[in-house]
This record gives sequence, C-alpha cells and structure tokens, in this order.
Amino acid sequence: MLPAKALDPIRPALILPEVVNESFWFKKKFHFADRESQYVLLSAAAVINDIVVYNTQLVRRDELRSFWDLTNPKWKGKIAAYDPRLPGGASNDMRFLYYNPKLGPKFIQKLFSEMEIAIAADRRQVMDWLATGKYALALFASREVDTAKRQGLPVDELTSLKAEGSHLSSGAGSIALINRAPHPNGARVFINWFLSRQGQMAWQKSTDRNSLRTDIPKESLTEWRDRVPQEDGDYIFTNLAQYDDLTPGRKIVEEALKETGKLRTGSPGAAEVQPLR
Repeated sequence: MLPAKALDPIRPALILPEVVNESFWFKKKFHFADRESQYVLLSAAAVINDIVVYNTQLVRRDELRSFWDLTNPKWKGKIAAYDPRLPGGASNDMRFLYYNPKLGPKFIQKLFSEMEIAIAADRRQVMDWLATGKYALALFASREVDTAKRQGLPVDELTSLKAEGSHLSSGAGSIALINRAPHPNGARVFINWFLSRQGQMAWQKSTDRNSLRTDIPKESLTEWRDRVPQEDGDYIFTNLAQYDDLTPGRKIVEEALKETGKLRTGSPGAAEVQPLR
C-alpha cells in the first residue's frame, strides 16, 4: 500500500497526549515497519521461539539448546522443512536466522547444504512426516502444531533453542492511515482510541496478542511470561524495515539445495504418510 501511495503519515493523526507520548511503548518508542518510520505503526509483538518442531518420541527436549545443534551429523536426513523460498510462512523465521549475527549466512548454508533436509511446499505435509516419525525435526511448520497436539500426535515446539536469542513478530498487529478516505476524521478518532491505554487493553483482551504498550497488564495473555518481551531483552524485531529484504537468505537456500541436487518434495494429500484428520 505504501508504494501505491495509499497511505498518509500516521504521526500527524496522533492527538491524545497519552497516545503521542512514546514512553508508554516498548523500549519507550514507536516501532514502524516502513523505512521512513511514518506510515505503518507496529502496535503489537510477541516473543517467538517456535522455528523448530520435534517428534517427542524421537527427540529429547534437552538434546538441542542452540540452532547450531541442528547441524550435528546425528540429525542428517532427519529434518523436514516447509520451503523457506515461498512467500509468507517462513519469512519472519528466515529473517531471524539470516540477520542474527550468531547465525547468519554461514548457518543457513551449512544447514541446507549438509543436513539433507526434506523440503515440502505444504506445512501439513511437513507435520504429517513429523507426526508419523518419518522425520524427527521440522522447520517453519509451527502453525500446524496446535492441530496436531489436539489430535494427540507426538509433536511439540522446541522452545529450548535460546542460545542465539529470540525474535519478535507483530503478526497482524499494526495500524496505518489510508488516505483519500470518505471520513478521514473518523479514521483519526479510531486511531487515537485504538492506540490509547483503553483501546490497547480491549484489543489485547480480544485477540490474546501482546500489545507493545507497556502500561497495561499482561497477566491475562496465554503463556504471558514467555511471550511478552522484556524491556532489557535483546531481540531481532523481524517486522522492522532493516530486516525486510529476504532475497539474500532465500538465495543461499536456493544455492545450497542446487548444490545437493535436492528438489522440493511432497504435496498436499501425498499418499506416503497418513494425513492429519
């Protein structure tokens, strides 16, 4: 929408003193997704530690503490992944891996060139493989975990990989001001209510997503101790503009897979494993 010039700067629309005051927000400042820090205000974010999912019957949680542990030869041929070259899906996870100074291009190249990772274009296929024990670990497939767990399948998120830190993701937690609207003043009224303490409390309660506004209680959030970022924490906020370019990371994956001769495999409804029902 921004390249199409469909947005107005949001800062001039902020009127209420409690909304204009950035000290009420995480790190005492506003966070924007655009490089100009004017148009797309990120109002929510949670700590993400679910890049890797594991089969609980094949892997002990304490076996892996670092992402580099994934490159241990014992896991060679035992990892599946949703294709990180596809748009969406693995984008924020790949941003964390690529821009993390403790991981970066070297880690991505080693992971995809040496570990014989099975690549699928469908997360359900990846979760099928994991749940049936075809693979012990899976990357970028966490969106299917809750469904699988409700069905009693032996899968869970591997949240112990914290040696290289965590990343923050906003998901749908942002707001922008569309221009040439029929009722621009109405939009400004809504923006000021939405970003107020009252508005953010209502939004957080309704969505169960963490507001970046820090002067509201967090205890009602599910697993709030793990999901709410700490003021002194060191996170890679993957929705920020400096992490936007995914081309270099995807290129590394593409070259690594070409090097190994591995093609994308699997598709929805593949018969080799029992699909989730």
